[in-house]
Order: sequence, then C-alpha cells, then structure tokens
Amino acid sequence: MKIFCLILILVFAFSCKKYVIPDDLTFVPQKSMNINGISLVKNNAVCIGSYTSQKDTVVSQYNIQSKYSLIAVKLGNTAPFSNFKNYENGDYSIPGYFSIVNQGLYEVKVSPKIFDGKEKITSIDFYSDKKIIYQINNDSIKSFDLNFNKFTLKINNDGNKVLYSNIEYYGLKSLDAQILLYKSENQSYLFIMTPAKENILLEKDFLYHYFFN
Repeated sequence: MKIFCLILILVFAFSCKKYVIPDDLTFVPQKSMNINGISLVKNNAVCIGSYTSQKDTVVSQYNIQSKYSLIAVKLGNTAPFSNFKNYENGDYSIPGYFSIVNQGLYEVKVSPKIFDGKEKITSIDFYSDKKIIYQINNDSIKSFDLNFNKFTLKINNDGNKVLYSNIEYYGLKSLDAQILLYKSENQSYLFIMTPAKENILLEKDFLYHYFFN
C-alpha cells in the first residue's frame, strides 16, 4: 500500500511540474518598448514602464495626454502570412494562470507562454462579447473599435497562449477601446487604447493617427 501511495505521489508531482508555466515577467519603471518606424512616446505621452521577459521588452504601459491609457504587447516570430479572425463570443473559456497588467478600469491577463518565440505565430483569433468595427483591415494593420466587457486573443489555437482582458472597475459594465494589430517584418504588436477614466470619450481613430500621421 505504501509503495502504491508513493507511486501516486510521484505521478502527481511530475504531472504538476509538466504544466507549471514559469512567470519570468519583470516590471521596469519608465522603460519604453522600441518599435522600428513607430514612436510610442510623443504628444504629451508618458511611459509608465514595461514588463520584460528574458531581457526582451514584451509589454509597455503609457498614459496619453492624461486622457487615455495605452498598452503595447509584442508578439514575436510572426509568419509572413499569419491569419487573423474575429468572433463575437463572450463565453470563451480560458486557463487559470496569468501575469496581470492593471490599467485602472480594466485588467489585461497574459499567459507567459504567449511570449515564447520558438513557435511561429501562424494564426491569431480574437473573441469579444461585442462586435468589432474595423477602421483598417489589411495584411499589416488591423485597426478597429470595440465596446467590451471582456475579450480574448488566442495564438495558434493554443489554450495556453492567450491574452484575456476584462473590466475590473466597480459598477462599470462596458468600456470603449481602440485596438490595433500591427505586423512589421517577423514581429506583431498589439495596441489597446482606452479612456483613463470612465467619463472620457475616445477621439475617433485617435490610435491609428497617433502612430501613422
């Protein structure tokens, strides 16, 4: 009986070890992400700081003109012809282990494996509880508006490679956002802009013009 119990304990231990995802994200105050051809800090913008993974800057947070909050997420090793699909589905299930980036009104929860660049990104699926409204939709830029309570981004149809966002501010049912997915060479970048406070309105197409005009 003792031997049987010992075997069960060992099996359980090895199973746990197999599915543990190391959280190696480190926050560095005032450090900004660098992207070729794009300036992230301009027009009264302030970088709050960045999260690094193995010395690579993967998430940066900004305050824009004291009105808007911006999160930039780097998705490395993207295939030239990766697919992006969106679904109006608010019931998408997610795993339970995340690194959390708090933006006041909402949180972004990131699976650390999303930054593993060993596997090429060939598909990105975007699930939201409300319909997205495209402003630009081409091979290098997906820019759209979204009024959300929660949304999920899933890479390569892998349940362990997700970014999940939901409102955390008490009493707030939905939040306007401008979201932009930008592909440059073999990297993709996800930008999420929202009001810094609940009573601030987003200026139309502000996020796209902030980067490209």
